[in-house]
Amino acid sequence: MMRRLIAWLATVLVMALCAWLVYPFFLPASAKVSRVQARIFDRAAHHDWQKVEAMVSAKYLDAAGMKKEEAIQTAKELLEPFITLGFEWTNETVVVEGSKATVTGTLRMRGTGPVGSSAITDRVNKTEKPWVFVWQRDDFDRSDWKLMSASNAEIENLKE
Repeated sequence: MMRRLIAWLATVLVMALCAWLVYPFFLPASAKVSRVQARIFDRAAHHDWQKVEAMVSAKYLDAAGMKKEEAIQTAKELLEPFITLGFEWTNETVVVEGSKATVTGTLRMRGTGPVGSSAITDRVNKTEKPWVFVWQRDDFDRSDWKLMSASNAEIENLKE
């Protein structure tokens, strides 16, 4: 009786593991991009800049005119002082056209840090216009989405 129960539990566990591993391959492209979008915010919130950098395209160029290296360095300088940091992203639209996806939505930030950190969260949280993230999928590795640009009409002059 006990062996049957253990065998049944092992079978259920193996099937659940297989389903968990295979499920992402059957998601629509819009859901995959949404997951990548959430992942980059999570990695930035945890100050995991190597993984953030790996998710950004070498051809990145944002509305402020920053290329990949400068944008990541600016993000580090702005976000690194936060002791705790979290992002809340709400998708408004996800449009996938071929190997390019545009994700539009609302971004909210929360965190604790030194003096001045509240100015950053306040500026991000007061934006009323949507954020626009453009992702590009590699034709060779169709599951590998890279961030091409990020913009918000209200926050385009971060360099100044």
